[in-house]
Amino acid sequence: NSDHDHVTSLTSQVSTLTAEKTALQKQVTDLTAEVAALKAGGGEEEEEEPPPSGGFTGTKYSDTTYGFSFTYPSDWAEAATLPQHVIKMFGAAPYNLPRIAVIVEDKAANATLEDAFKAYVTANSYTFKSFTVTDVTIGGVACKKGTGVYSTAYGDANGKLVGFEKSGKWVIILATTVDALGAWPNASMQDDIINAITIP
Repeated sequence: NSDHDHVTSLTSQVSTLTAEKTALQKQVTDLTAEVAALKAGGGEEEEEEPPPSGGFTGTKYSDTTYGFSFTYPSDWAEAATLPQHVIKMFGAAPYNLPRIAVIVEDKAANATLEDAFKAYVTANSYTFKSFTVTDVTIGGVACKKGTGVYSTAYGDANGKLVGFEKSGKWVIILATTVDALGAWPNASMQDDIINAITIP
C-alpha cells in the first residue's frame, strides 16, 4: 500500500513539474518574441521612426513653414543655442556634433545656393573650403544635393546637404560634424539622414 502511495505521489509530482515546464517554455517563447520585437524597433514611442535605411532609430522633425521633414537620431537633442542663420538644429551631446541644422538665407542677398552656404559660413566666423552639388528632385521640388565643407578652430566640418528655394529664401538642411568633437557613430548615418529628407 505504501508503494502504491509512493507511486501516486511521484506521478503527481511528475504531472506538476511537466505543467511547470510547459508554463516556463511558454514564458521563454513570449520573452523571446518580445526581445525580437524590441530589437526590430517595436514598442517605441509614437514619435519614433524606423531607420531611414538601417542606420539608426530616429525621431521625425517636420517644418510646415518651408515644407520639409527629416529624421534624426532619437538620442540627439534640440539645440538651445543656435548658430547664426540657423532656425532649427538637433545634435549629439555635448557639442551638438554630429548635427543636422536648418539654415535659411535671403535669396535677394544670395544669388545661388553656394552663396547662401558661404553666408552661413561667414556669419559664424568659419572659413569656406568647398561646395559641390547636383540637381535632384524631391517630392516634385527642384533641389540641390551635395557637400559643403568649411574649417573651424577644431578642424574641418564635412557636411552633406540638401538645399532648395522657398518663398524667396534658400533653405539648406545640413548634416555635419567636426570629427575631433563628435564623429559619426557609423559610416552610413550622415547619408541616411540626408537621403531620408522629404518634401513636403
